[in-house]
Amino acid sequence: MPMCKGCSAFFEMHSGVIKAAALAHANAFVEYADLTQMLFLRLIEWKSRQTCPLEVTPGFFYTIASNLAISEYRKRRQEIQMEDHHQMIFEQRIDPSKESNPEIKALVDQILKKVDGARDRDAVFSWYTDEPIEEFASRHKLSKSNASVVRFRAVKKLSADMLALEGETI
Repeated sequence: MPMCKGCSAFFEMHSGVIKAAALAHANAFVEYADLTQMLFLRLIEWKSRQTCPLEVTPGFFYTIASNLAISEYRKRRQEIQMEDHHQMIFEQRIDPSKESNPEIKALVDQILKKVDGARDRDAVFSWYTDEPIEEFASRHKLSKSNASVVRFRAVKKLSADMLALEGETI
């Protein structure tokens, strides 16, 4: 596929920050080389849809790299297979898809007691269920970026609270 007129200059100018963004977000679920390629492809797709001159900040590339790494994590998380005895424990005691599981209900209730406020509880559930940020934003009458921040902070606070309880029973 031939590059458009400005692609070569665009990628020459930004190749360092693109590679740095990929390196910053590479993890156990996506390697640096794979993330770099995914990032370049995503940028080519994005750039082909632009009609006006492009002015982007380094944060733009880091955001795209972060989103790609998160998508890869979520995809791979679903592919991971457990050992048979762990699978049995998961299905009988932990499986969140089983509504009737009383232990899950009790655990969720205990976790929710750690989350302050209805909006934060909704933010945690929104994040956990991979709800599109637009739906969460609409429900709470927030801009997409504000909704993203609210959801991130609620999950981060819950995570910090849970880590503080490490070693204790929830």
